[in-house]
Amino acid sequence: MSISPAKRPFTAALRERLTRVAAAVPRPRRAPAEPRAPMDVQDTGDTLQLRVDVPGVAPEDIRITIDGGVLTIAGEHEETSERTDGGYVRRERRYGAFCRTVELPDRAEADRVEAHAKDGVIDITVPLGRPPERKVIEVRPTAS
Repeated sequence: MSISPAKRPFTAALRERLTRVAAAVPRPRRAPAEPRAPMDVQDTGDTLQLRVDVPGVAPEDIRITIDGGVLTIAGEHEETSERTDGGYVRRERRYGAFCRTVELPDRAEADRVEAHAKDGVIDITVPLGRPPERKVIEVRPTAS
């Protein structure tokens, strides 16, 4: 089907106008995906058990800290050999830093936390003390 010459300028003008409108519409920006270490957290009653996947990261490249009731697992994984040939068809493995945080309950015993690494998984055990006992506070009038 051919468009008559009289209608072509209208079609071209409409296409140009739609292209300008589409270009002016703001597109949502995606933040670059940051490497994350998948983690499971289990409360056994006596402990919090954390399992963190860190494949390819050496235990000496992982830092676990507790500050202000927040446990932080951070590390960095770097590729040891660099490939200069750009023959990748697909590259999904990431190299870089990761950081995960977990807010610990008040009864966490930070001085007794242990961490062990095996086969790209870190097992962290956070012992939990006794839950605080319920206490009723009596409100007394102030003596004048």
